[in-house]
Amino acid sequence: MIQRRSSAATKTPAAKKKSKRKNKRQTLALGGPQKSTLHTAVDNRPSLPSLAQLNNEGSNISALEDGQCLAWSANLKFVPERMGNLHACVQGLKRRPDIIAIQDPPLDFPFIAFPGYSRWYRADDEKKKEVTEEDKSTYRPYRFRYSRDPIPEKKEPTKLAKVAFLIHEALNGWSVSQPEDENRGIVATLHLETRDGSSIAFHNVYNHEKRLDVEALTEPCLDETKAHVLLGDFNLHHPLWGGGQLKRRNIEAKAKLLVEKVNDVNMICLNEPGIVTFSRGTQSGGKDTSVVDLVFVSEVITDQVQYKLLDKVKGFESDHRISTVAINLKMERKTGIRYVWRLTPEKKFQKLVAKELEKIDLPHLPDEHRTVEILDAVINKVLVPAIQEFVPVVQVYEPEVKVNVQPSYSTDRTKWGMPKRLAYTPDFQYLTNTYRSNSDKADCFVMATWTKARKKSLPRKSVPTASPDDETSTVG
Repeated sequence: MIQRRSSAATKTPAAKKKSKRKNKRQTLALGGPQKSTLHTAVDNRPSLPSLAQLNNEGSNISALEDGQCLAWSANLKFVPERMGNLHACVQGLKRRPDIIAIQDPPLDFPFIAFPGYSRWYRADDEKKKEVTEEDKSTYRPYRFRYSRDPIPEKKEPTKLAKVAFLIHEALNGWSVSQPEDENRGIVATLHLETRDGSSIAFHNVYNHEKRLDVEALTEPCLDETKAHVLLGDFNLHHPLWGGGQLKRRNIEAKAKLLVEKVNDVNMICLNEPGIVTFSRGTQSGGKDTSVVDLVFVSEVITDQVQYKLLDKVKGFESDHRISTVAINLKMERKTGIRYVWRLTPEKKFQKLVAKELEKIDLPHLPDEHRTVEILDAVINKVLVPAIQEFVPVVQVYEPEVKVNVQPSYSTDRTKWGMPKRLAYTPDFQYLTNTYRSNSDKADCFVMATWTKARKKSLPRKSVPTASPDDETSTVG
């Protein structure tokens, strides 16, 4: 009897290593001894309320439902790595910012992944309406491998405006506008609606090359129907935010004009005088320190605002720091309920289910109509109350439903195997024929490649057959 060798004995070292990785993934998927950082974060969270407690105590159980609007201001210095560091910082927070005002975004800002946020940006050129995939820095025009045509030149990528926004997908009722005057490209305004019908405007400012028009900047702030926030990189120096150590010769005329105009529109600077927001090198040992990243708010919301400077964010230890402002507002958000089943007290849940099941009459052989009634009673009178009582819940935002449009495929089987680049291939020469169209090239490729469909070549010349009795005959 022939015995089969075990599969483990026939595996190569590479196959064994691959199988080991597969088993490790299965162990993690089945809840093995190792836990991901996400699971660890969930385990270490404080006890969560159930849906019944949520209905009784209110909805203030989630960071996104705390009634505050958290806005950040960050200058990315046209460097993609700073945007990556910003993303890593945001993803590691339990309370993520609702709005991130970006100054000097990198060229690939529209294409760098930043999940959970919608992005607003515009091309610097007024005539350019949108940014396409061809504007990506890594884009290269296609050229057929064996083509004799010259290599296509990569066009100059579209430059972006110097200000942009990242808006949390949970926020509702927002819009962005930009001025059409001298401040176009360096100022943008995010308008945000609240639940009580009021609105607030976040003016994102980047005084690039000192070309900011201060009067045009503060003119929209005269609108008293909404609150206003000015934040960004102003590139101006004044003792109001620079402190008493600022030398008089460094005070600029445009900075004095800014102080005058913000006073006219009843706005207050939140920066602590002399607290550095920019330095060459790390903040502790940096040189050429200054205070240029500023935040101004309307006087009517001063008692609802908290300002903080983040000086320990990885990747932002030098150059510009991140400024944050939290405003106590009733934001309009898209929220939903998520059940955390793994934190359910199983014994209490089972005890309540068993107790409620005793109240339901369960016949030995119920008919079809009675079975439907029993199932309805078990779901609505037993399971639903138990879930609402013991299963913890968290409120999360509900992103917009994205409809995936499936591409339409041709039902013509002769086109399924057709190469996509036939239009770039030269004419095919097979036997005595020349094939120029895409369909003819595909047929030629099939005939020349597949044995059963291959056309026969030209007939050979006749060869004399050797006779067994004829020793003098030869085989051609």
